[in-house]
Amino acid sequence: MDAVFGFTGIFAFIAMPVGLIMMLFKNHRKRGLQVVIASIVALPVFIFGITGFKEYSAKQDGFLSSVDRYLAKEAGYTSAEEWNEVRDDVFAKKREEEKALDEMVRKKVAEAEAAKQAKEDARIAKMAAKLQRMTDSIISAFRQYYNFEAQPLIPGKPFCREGFLDCHIVAETFNIRIYGAGIVDVPTTTQSSHAHYREICAAVFSAISGSSLDFSAEAINGAYLKASQAGSFKHDLADTQITIRPDSNGLMGCRFFKYGN
Repeated sequence: MDAVFGFTGIFAFIAMPVGLIMMLFKNHRKRGLQVVIASIVALPVFIFGITGFKEYSAKQDGFLSSVDRYLAKEAGYTSAEEWNEVRDDVFAKKREEEKALDEMVRKKVAEAEAAKQAKEDARIAKMAAKLQRMTDSIISAFRQYYNFEAQPLIPGKPFCREGFLDCHIVAETFNIRIYGAGIVDVPTTTQSSHAHYREICAAVFSAISGSSLDFSAEAINGAYLKASQAGSFKHDLADTQITIRPDSNGLMGCRFFKYGN
């Protein structure tokens, strides 16, 4: 029976292209169409026939189905009698193995997620420590240079909010923000002269770059001069990026980014 279905399958797969080729020639077009139709009929006969025969043959041999016979063969059993005795045990063992594998995969995924989260937490903690150091340096610079004690944005609260990469310093009329991976914004204000604003920018640059106040003042004044000529200015100096650009009110403001940790 297998041979019959095998020949049917071979005919179906070979006859189709042969018939199509024959249809290209006028004298053989009718015969080619007949061959194509025959192959179309033979193909489902082959598919359903071979499937049905395998199912019937498996049951005749004592298996539940052709799939059951395949599973028995995979487990190393060719006798339906032996397979019927161990089938439940084999399936139970397979379920246990699959359960153990699933558990191992879940454990690996959980470990990977935990490691990823720990890495992210360490990265955030490192940046938070950097912002705290920058904030402390700016507060110290105001105290040293201007004998002015900076205050937090919210009285009685820390300068840096716990769990956030965001710190605020209120110095005179200036609300200075330190945030992100090391950014310091010094917003402009109409309540202070432009000369004093540049002094505040110089003190901030000195604090986060470690440069002297005189050097910082010279660098800031030079940056403002170039910004007035070009419309804005950006330059790296002492591991710190200096940006001078107009704000929404058209006033030239200073912004810094501290490289490194």
